[in-house]
Amino acid sequence: MRNDHIITENAAQLFTYDPETGVVRWKNDMRKGGIKAGTEAGYLRADGYVEIRLGKRPFMAHRAAWFLHYGELPDCQLDHINRVRNDNRISNLRAASENTFHNNQNRAIGKNNTSGAIGVLWYAPKKRWIARIKVKGHNKYLGMFKDFDEAVAARKKAELQYFTFANS
Repeated sequence: MRNDHIITENAAQLFTYDPETGVVRWKNDMRKGGIKAGTEAGYLRADGYVEIRLGKRPFMAHRAAWFLHYGELPDCQLDHINRVRNDNRISNLRAASENTFHNNQNRAIGKNNTSGAIGVLWYAPKKRWIARIKVKGHNKYLGMFKDFDEAVAARKKAELQYFTFANS
């Protein structure tokens, strides 16, 4: 990912990481004493991620945490399991090997969702609930149901079948 070379070249010398709290800290005083050793590294961006900078070069704290814990970086995106972007505990991070496909399996219900369940929608002409799922960019029709709970159950069953990271 962008600027991963900064992490692999510098992280072990500059940072410590606590896998229980997810906090990356500076090992040494930086910027002529302006940043003290032990201070939490990075800042919270507007999009919720923690970003760390070395000079003008930014990198993501969750990627630094992964590297400091495992000693290597994955060639893919990292997914925050609980969808809290600044929760960098190692137990909350996982590699999403097929990038967008795996990462989108963990997404929240959309703002325009009216049923309250992902992949379930009301089809007024037939007065039925439709369940569907998108698998590798293709929509799969799962059926039409009189009962909402049956449609949700069909969607959950399909998530377990098709998704590596099924929504909880």
